[in-house]
Parts: sequence; C-alpha cells; structure tokens
Amino acid sequence: FTLDDPGNLQTAFSTIQVENHNSESAWGLFSVDNINAPTTYNKYEVFNQTQEVGAFQTIYFKTEAGITSISLDQSSWINFDNVFGFYYDIYKSDDSYRGSVFSDEGIAFIEGSDVLDLNADMAVEYDGGENIKTWLDRNGTGTDWDDMTVLVHDVTPIPEPATMALFGIGLLGLAGV
Repeated sequence: FTLDDPGNLQTAFSTIQVENHNSESAWGLFSVDNINAPTTYNKYEVFNQTQEVGAFQTIYFKTEAGITSISLDQSSWINFDNVFGFYYDIYKSDDSYRGSVFSDEGIAFIEGSDVLDLNADMAVEYDGGENIKTWLDRNGTGTDWDDMTVLVHDVTPIPEPATMALFGIGLLGLAGV
C-alpha cells in the first residue's frame, strides 16, 4: 500500500471502528527491506492495545531528499518506507505479547510467529477509492471478523508484480504482437 496524494508532506487518517475481543490488540504499519524477497521489516505502531473504538489517529509522512519519514505528532520522525502493509499485534488477556498477523502473509516467517498458533486471521479490503479497511478475527474461524476493525483513509494498494505482468501481457495481446 502507499499514500494516494503526492507531495512532500502527506497524511493518512485511521480510526478504530470495532473492538469486541476480551483480550487486546494493537495495530500499525510495517515496511520491508525488499518487497520481492523480504528478510527484515520495520513496524510502526499507530494504535496500542489500550485504545478503544472511536480512537482516531492522523499518520504523517514526509519526504525530504528522497527519504520518507513517519510520525503521529509531526515532532518526532522515524525513517520509514512510503510502501507499507498493515499488522495487528496480538496480546493475551494478561497483556503479554503473543505475536503478530500481517496483511502480507510472507512477513510472518521473518518474525517467527506461527499464525496457526496465534489462532488469528487478518483481512484487508480496498473500496476502489482511497479507503482501506482491515479486520482481525481472533478465533481463527474467519466467521465473525469483529475483534478489531480499523479504517484507513488516503491510501491505495500497489499492484503485485504478477498482476502487472498479466496487465502487460493483455496490452501486448491488444496491440497484436
């Protein structure tokens, strides 16, 4: 995913819409070192496990001299990529960290999280405009999807390489090559 508005200072708005689980979850953005073969990642927490439904947060991105940084308050900036995914940190009922689920399942192997052991799933929906909604299902059945839902405004998906290859093949077919 990336921001949908060009410029040196950009914003994305996020809101917790639903949180119905008896133990807590945190939510944020992550970026990787290599989008095609990631080996490391950076996490940036937007909502911690104590925040509840209705919590709102503006996420600021700025680019200077080709380097992108991220902030929640515009006073402390951390280097971050302008291409990112989403994650949920899962906590036990005693607030101890249990593991993470990512919008890109390939990232889980880096952290060593066993998604099956976490008994959690994550879904992401793009509305075709500029909104992304992420859902967390903590019971792992994929049936209720109401354990935590976050809406993010002013972001857009980046097509995967395979999608771009299919698009290119289609264009060649139309051109009659």
